[in-house]
Amino acid sequence: MKAHVDLEAVSSAPSPVRLPTKWPHVISEGDSKVTIYKTQTVTRDKKYRTFTLSYFANGKRQRQQFADFEATKRAAVRIVEQKAQGALGAAALSAADRIALQSALTLLARHEGTGKSTPSRLVEIVQDYAAACAVLPVGSTLAEAVKFFAQRHPANMQRKSVAEVVEEFIADRRSAGCSPVHLRDMDVRLRRQFAPAFSLPINSVSAPHVQQWVYGLKNQKTGQVAKPRTKDNMLRQVVSLFNFARRMKYVTTDLALEIAEIPGPKPEHAAIGIYEPGEIIRVLAATDAE
Repeated sequence: MKAHVDLEAVSSAPSPVRLPTKWPHVISEGDSKVTIYKTQTVTRDKKYRTFTLSYFANGKRQRQQFADFEATKRAAVRIVEQKAQGALGAAALSAADRIALQSALTLLARHEGTGKSTPSRLVEIVQDYAAACAVLPVGSTLAEAVKFFAQRHPANMQRKSVAEVVEEFIADRRSAGCSPVHLRDMDVRLRRQFAPAFSLPINSVSAPHVQQWVYGLKNQKTGQVAKPRTKDNMLRQVVSLFNFARRMKYVTTDLALEIAEIPGPKPEHAAIGIYEPGEIIRVLAATDAE
């Protein structure tokens, strides 16, 4: 006698739930996360497998327990989404705080549009603010930093790298009829040394960085610190480069002036020699009448 199998009942039976292989299991979205722990509950001397949600809300750790993993996961996803949207934290705000939050969101909507006017976007802005303040000098404000940046980077200023401006400067001097000696000096100092050391937009170069680099120049063959005259010659070429960039509207007048005001290195004092009478006689004897 053959056993009867209900095919419809078999096909409709729920498939077994596949549990994660790594525990605890974390559900996250952005900076928000909920942790699921695999736990046990003892009831009347019997052990039952359970799942516990753990997350922070309103400054306190919150826990929820479930008997089914799928239900636990759905709850975790819902809580993570609420945390990302700020809904959980908003419940603990006072009336004044809620008004302040709404004012901030309204102001944000004016600048970035209503689509980005969310609590999570406010969190990103605060994070950017904290990161900026961490590198600003003590006593400086973010508004001052933005104003300084805007002065150095006008909206209508063409963006050029140091290397690009060097090439234009050398081509300009060549067309102006500069001597081969002068052009070779520009090639060595600006194209081979300065441009590789400052691989960035020319309007992002700062006078303190240029001064530090010039003062730290070394002889490429010996590795010894360069002579003051070598440093001074390099500085004069860099000043000429930035004056050219100013005329071409690649940098502001203020930046070109700051570069020009970098003090030259102190010159070396050579030993003073004294001619003896016999040496003066020989010099005069070798000099023509005129």
